[in-house]
Amino acid sequence: MALAHSLLSFTACSDDENNDDSNAVNPPASEVRHVMNRSAKRGVGYNFRLPEDMFLLKGGISWFYNWATKTSSTVQEEAKNANVTFVPMTWNNNYSEDDITATVKVFDDKYILAFNEPNLVDQARMTPAQAAEFWPRLKEYAKANDLKIISPAMNYGTLPGYSDPVTWLDEFFVQPGVSIDDIHAIALHCYMNSASSVKGYVDKFAKYGKPIWMTEFCAWDGGVADADAQIAYMSEVVAYFEENPNVERYAWFEPRHTPGAPYMQLIVNDELTDAGKVYVNFSSFDKQAYALSGSQWPATSYQSTNASEGVEAGKAYSAAPSLHVATDPESIFPIEIKSITTKKWVEYGLDARYELSTLSLRLKTLVPTTFTITVDGKESVDTEELTTKGEWKTVEIPVSISGGLHNVRLAVKKGSTSLSSILFK
Repeated sequence: MALAHSLLSFTACSDDENNDDSNAVNPPASEVRHVMNRSAKRGVGYNFRLPEDMFLLKGGISWFYNWATKTSSTVQEEAKNANVTFVPMTWNNNYSEDDITATVKVFDDKYILAFNEPNLVDQARMTPAQAAEFWPRLKEYAKANDLKIISPAMNYGTLPGYSDPVTWLDEFFVQPGVSIDDIHAIALHCYMNSASSVKGYVDKFAKYGKPIWMTEFCAWDGGVADADAQIAYMSEVVAYFEENPNVERYAWFEPRHTPGAPYMQLIVNDELTDAGKVYVNFSSFDKQAYALSGSQWPATSYQSTNASEGVEAGKAYSAAPSLHVATDPESIFPIEIKSITTKKWVEYGLDARYELSTLSLRLKTLVPTTFTITVDGKESVDTEELTTKGEWKTVEIPVSISGGLHNVRLAVKKGSTSLSSILFK
């Protein structure tokens, strides 16, 4: 294999040297963490039945809902112990305000989900005018209890005249007694099987000027070939949701499901599936999580990826690196980057406790691959070609990085690689 022999030299920038507002500002050293917090956005749409489910999923999710106003006392206790929030839902107008009050008191969350897919004939089934008749009750209850309403959850529907969810919402928000100011966020459901299609769907709702809650999603429409295809979809869509500041929460549908297509199951036989391992261990894009010099860091624990380049409505989608469960025989981490290709990048926080001389990458390439390494957005240097001929190898790249907090970006300039871990030393 080829190693990069040239010395890459980087120093920390002072505030005077780095006053460009386009560059990320490092947090105070006292706020730096050497492990990623779980995502505050990530959840599941699922009626938990087993305490084991919470045990398996709690490392990666922060909230869930079950299309109802409450969950069982057993699940409630498990969720509370795991610091996972339950959000009640008024599936239609037939709901118990007492149940919602009790639920909110337990979980101390300030949100309530409104009607479920009103433009589907087999779900809440309401025209905008019918939904508006029930709206004052929900609005008054929310106001009296200091709750924030999430809009009726919209999908492409089967209710005559309202297959387009935007058509339904446009008509709903102009009904007497209804205002867009009544809601905190727009709830969406999406089963399109490509990330670019999901982005296009989300972009349709930017006109409302509200945050997005994607309360049901997985690849389903058009068929999904196998579990690997579902994981590839997840790799891109979850990165897009995490990188998009307008997506406030999202929930996978659903952890337990009938075996087989479309392979969205996160749990089978009381164990995490490969998709479950990716979803639970997916980066939270925690901007205060920094790799500590001298310690192995998961390649998947990045602060950002090139998916951030396409989050704005109207911008082209930017495909994120693909993930899967660990195949590196020496890996101590559950998942890894399966493929990061030309023009894609990942960026890590680095807490250098001393001057560093080596960047150690645990990788596997089939073709000669070149990285561009950038530190703090100021300087970048290309490595020489790296190749491992399809085997996992540790490649050491000479560097010179000063002590302090840094942001280190690895961009693939040419080729393609799998990446298991990184080590700065």
